[in-house]
Amino acid sequence: MFNKFTMPGIFALALGSSLAACGAEEPGLEDTENVGQDAQELQSFIAPFRDGSTMRGSPTDWDHNHGKASCAPGEVVSGISVYSGDHQGRNALCKQGDAAKFTGTVAATLLLDNAADQRRASRLGDWAPGFYKLECGSGEYVSGVSENATQFQGDNKFHGVQCAQGAGFTEDTTCTVRIFDLGDDRGDSTIVDWDQYAYKGECAINEHVAGVSVSPATGAPHSLLCCQSSGPAPTMLPGQTFWGTGAFTEFVAQTATECYTPCLEDASCTGGTFNPHKQQCWLRTGSAAIGGGIPSDYAFTVSSSLGDAYAQSLMHAGRTFWGTGPLHEFTTTSAAACYQACIHNGSCTGGTFNPHKQQCWLRTGNADVGAGLVSDSAFVISAGRRDEALQALVTKFAPRLRFDGSAPNYPMSAQVFYDAAVAKPQTGRVDNTDIASLSAGTIPTYTQATVCGAQVRIQYWFFYGHQPSCDGVSGAHSGDWERIMVTLREDRSQIAAVTYWTHGYYYTRLVERGHVPIEDSTHPVVFAGKNSHASFYNQGGVGEVCWPAWGEWRNNSNGAHIDTWNNLVSLAANAEPWMSHDRKGDFEYWGDDGVSTHPTQAWPSCNMPAASWKTGLETWEHTDCEYGDTEALETCWTSGWDSYTKAWTIGVTDRGLIKPN
Repeated sequence: MFNKFTMPGIFALALGSSLAACGAEEPGLEDTENVGQDAQELQSFIAPFRDGSTMRGSPTDWDHNHGKASCAPGEVVSGISVYSGDHQGRNALCKQGDAAKFTGTVAATLLLDNAADQRRASRLGDWAPGFYKLECGSGEYVSGVSENATQFQGDNKFHGVQCAQGAGFTEDTTCTVRIFDLGDDRGDSTIVDWDQYAYKGECAINEHVAGVSVSPATGAPHSLLCCQSSGPAPTMLPGQTFWGTGAFTEFVAQTATECYTPCLEDASCTGGTFNPHKQQCWLRTGSAAIGGGIPSDYAFTVSSSLGDAYAQSLMHAGRTFWGTGPLHEFTTTSAAACYQACIHNGSCTGGTFNPHKQQCWLRTGNADVGAGLVSDSAFVISAGRRDEALQALVTKFAPRLRFDGSAPNYPMSAQVFYDAAVAKPQTGRVDNTDIASLSAGTIPTYTQATVCGAQVRIQYWFFYGHQPSCDGVSGAHSGDWERIMVTLREDRSQIAAVTYWTHGYYYTRLVERGHVPIEDSTHPVVFAGKNSHASFYNQGGVGEVCWPAWGEWRNNSNGAHIDTWNNLVSLAANAEPWMSHDRKGDFEYWGDDGVSTHPTQAWPSCNMPAASWKTGLETWEHTDCEYGDTEALETCWTSGWDSYTKAWTIGVTDRGLIKPN
């Protein structure tokens, strides 16, 4: 039999350390609770498999005459390294996890003997085009890997994976592909460089390897399919709908997991409806009965106990997370409340929940999960997960854009305009005059989100290929950008303020004063000026005028509107090619006589006045006073016309927005 090393890991890396005790108010510290055998440090083990075997799990020779690495029960393969020279496999990384979840029970062995994909599930479709894919089944994880040993097959090509059965897994389609054949791609870089001079693919702390892709030409490992192993999930009821008592958010979703996960992670959500045919998700608030729906609808409800069980499934029992500094500590009996408080705080990177102490400790900074009490449960929020939570807010609070009944044109794709009128000389009008396009979901709204402490500010940009004359004489030009900014409350549950731009200047309205129209519970309404496309908070106007701006028609007489949340495109990366050129300043104007606005260079600021100023525009007359001041606007601006309102800055806390400053 081919030589197998049966020692419990060639190297052990401690991924946590016991911290000095300073009182019973910190996690992991209590005289009456054992911190011994049940609170061992979370560890990872390097398991070499090139021309040898490391069998930490079952001693069964599951791939005879091949080099193998097998993780022990309670461990998962969380990483693989390859030589930087021939790019063939070198070591596996076995990381400790939840022993109840990662059973070690072998479900299948997938080998590349037939030079073809070996897949027991299809989580992300073709997640590695042009490469062989070895993918474990739904609810399974990779517990071992193998290669062609030099003394037998002679080439060290990657050969197979062993799949083990997980316990309490859901659909686990929240996955990331990490490509590491030409360089490191590590989701958990807090661990030391566990294999120097080798390229490493590694999953995040809350992920496991569910698949490996391999090059058909060289047989070298190419990428890892890293998936989250979340626990309890709601029951999906076919042909039913759940409407609750109010809207929470609506967005595009390709899987049930994408639909219900935001509901599990927000205490105000009580259920929803998912339609895979329409790829749409509707989340709701309040209690109500499940009702009839169309055959392709799937209804679900989320109880507080289910939300708590879900949060607990994302935590590491008997562990603590200290980060690099304290953030917030509060009393709670709910794992969900602790986890959700971190998810909705841009500074939080993880925490510890202890139901025995009824305490939650939230932390900042990157660090390891370490030893704790038996009753401690630690969790870490990855940067990717925080981005997902932020994007969920962008979707939840996206505006409904309403147009004048006689509007001559509508928003369009900035990329289409760029290709036709910026990348090459403009030869004619590039515009969208098709009212039917408003309901087709094809018009993008571009977004940016900035975290200001606990507060989030989101800008929504609308692009128009042409602005007609606003008074029949002046104001006409090509490419035109308009926007609004939504400022959320500190707890991120509701909108606190909306800032509207018109003719390049802006003003701010407060929800708490009742001065922001909101539809479907979370979506602010924006009325677009008939010709200038300026953003208004109300309908009205007296004609086709440029000045004063509030005289322009904006009457939504035909109900024409865009629900922007159906097509949101982030400006954070180069999702469309024009963004890269805009970011680098490769061009000045949008078209031959368009605006010189560059959205990628104009992110929401955490330090901005409530309004900008131009004589004749009177933005101060439409900017609310700070909350708690005299209700009448006149007391804010008549003494010196702009002296008060111009002076107040949109606060990064709730003060001045929903409570007195």
